[in-house]
Order: sequence, then C-alpha cells, then structure tokens
Amino acid sequence: MATSLSADVIVNAPPSKVLAAIAALEDYPLWSDTHKSFTVTSRDESGRPSQAQAVVKIAGKLDEQVISYVWTENAVRTTLERSSTGAMKSQETSYTVTPSGSGSRLAY
Repeated sequence: MATSLSADVIVNAPPSKVLAAIAALEDYPLWSDTHKSFTVTSRDESGRPSQAQAVVKIAGKLDEQVISYVWTENAVRTTLERSSTGAMKSQETSYTVTPSGSGSRLAY
C-alpha cells in the first residue's frame, strides 16, 4: 500500500543547523526508537552522507537498509536502495529548508 505524507514545520534554528542535524545520521538512534543503527558508507565532496546503511525496526522486525542521499544547497532527497526483509518495497523522501524569520521552514 503506497502512502504519502507532507508537512511544513517552523524550526527555531538557522537552515545550516537544520541541514546539519538531518546529515547527522549516526545520531538518529539517539532520538529515534525506530533507528537501531546508522553507518555512513560514503560521503559527497562536501562531507555530507551520500550513502548509508541503517538497521531499523519495522513491524517488530529488524530490517537492514541501504539509503542514498542527494544534497543541494538547501535540500536533501533520499532513496531506499535495498531492504533486507522486503518490508519496504520503496521509499523516497525529500527535505527542503528555507529561512523563516529568525528560524527555518522545513518542508518534507
């Protein structure tokens, strides 16, 4: 079953800090119960993750995933490349960060 989600939120931080938090994949298990581990396997010329391996818990099962990342100045697009259990057939996400007052608008 395909699903789609979109939202806009205002974050009390500048865009550079919001994008840095998104890029800090290794920290995801610290605040996300779904993410059991995250390992960056390659980085782009700016040092941002371009591919990572994640272990996530989906419907009570651990799934090893390979995820690719494409960055622009104010956005990132992710694509699920492989899922060990097949629990997720595909997943694409995008996050766009723009200035908003003294903070940022995060659209996903």
